[in-house]
Amino acid sequence: MKTIFICTERKFPYGDAGAVRVLNIAKILKKIEYNVQIYAMGQNREVDLDIASGIYKIEDFQYYNLRKMQRKIINLLINFFFSGFNTYRLLNEHITSGKYDVSNIMIYSSNIFYVLPIFLGIRIKHKIPVCFDVVEWYMPFQYKLGIFDLNFIDVAFCFNFIFPLSKNIIAISKLIQNHFTAKKCNILYLPAITDIDEITPLSINEKTDNKIRLIYPGNPGKKDALDIALEAVSLLNDEEKNRIEFHITGMSSNELSEYMQDKKDVLSKLSDCLVIHGKLPYDELMKLYNIVDFLALFRYDNRVTRANFPNKIPELFALGVSVITNKVGDYGECLNDMANSIIVDECSVESAMLGIRKVLALEQSELLIIKNNAKTTAAEYFDYRNWLQSFKMFLENTKV
Repeated sequence: MKTIFICTERKFPYGDAGAVRVLNIAKILKKIEYNVQIYAMGQNREVDLDIASGIYKIEDFQYYNLRKMQRKIINLLINFFFSGFNTYRLLNEHITSGKYDVSNIMIYSSNIFYVLPIFLGIRIKHKIPVCFDVVEWYMPFQYKLGIFDLNFIDVAFCFNFIFPLSKNIIAISKLIQNHFTAKKCNILYLPAITDIDEITPLSINEKTDNKIRLIYPGNPGKKDALDIALEAVSLLNDEEKNRIEFHITGMSSNELSEYMQDKKDVLSKLSDCLVIHGKLPYDELMKLYNIVDFLALFRYDNRVTRANFPNKIPELFALGVSVITNKVGDYGECLNDMANSIIVDECSVESAMLGIRKVLALEQSELLIIKNNAKTTAAEYFDYRNWLQSFKMFLENTKV
């Protein structure tokens, strides 16, 4: 059986959305009969340890985490500058051992210090095809120093020079797909995906109260306009506001206050309906997803948001949690207003407030239809099993 090694800086197995994407790609590869090993920068979980072999496995996928966990300055520097060298060293050891028939190396990273040692080592010494999973197209406004910011220079160099050199790109959006198609790359379009069998929702029944529970998971960064959602809720009348329960995860109270520093009066108006959870373990996050009704996701229309596909939507749809959103990028193609989602015209406080009021006006029967339709959409569009044949064709055409 041919083997594919997946390399990522993500905190595998459940550190963030990127780690979940890596796991779902591994599931695709397993279905099309590849052996998969994952090399990451997270923390091994004792529950995944096979004591007899000393190997860490999740769902039959062997994984290695190479991050030095002690939070000393020297270890942080080693993680940043040498994680790529350390990963390549282990890859080289495994390739030269003769135990694996390695057909491809996949890399999920935009850090040149991580990407370059792996890419050059694999291509020059082993002549094995390298594929990059590209999930972002960064812009200068996301960085403090704009085009002069070293972090922007780092990711831009990877995007514009290293990724095209690989000739093999997995693109999370059609915008990224079109960009690399023009550069004559072998392309696989793979939006955010999920495993509908792995994510088991509670039964979707009529609510026992009249509360509408909204959620925003993660950190908005410069992509999601969480401030728009919060301000929209703050402007509802008292009767409407009493029916809203707004859950925030991935951010502490202090981080949320800093994010809303120019609109602190908004948070003061939301003290009775805002529930801040901070960062939750993956299992706890799934439990929370099971009790909420809608994801509040508003995005400005720019290249960054059009190039990205929020992982939040597939995961939540699989649980029957719908979304209030404006259409930006590819995810809008599978959303229909009042069918599987609530769609607003634009990313503005006024539009967001109209969307939330539309949700508050729903009858129980209408809410149940929307939530069940969201689950159906997850199965039809986002389940990883829908992408087996496309992935197989992509791998058959990989280039060195």
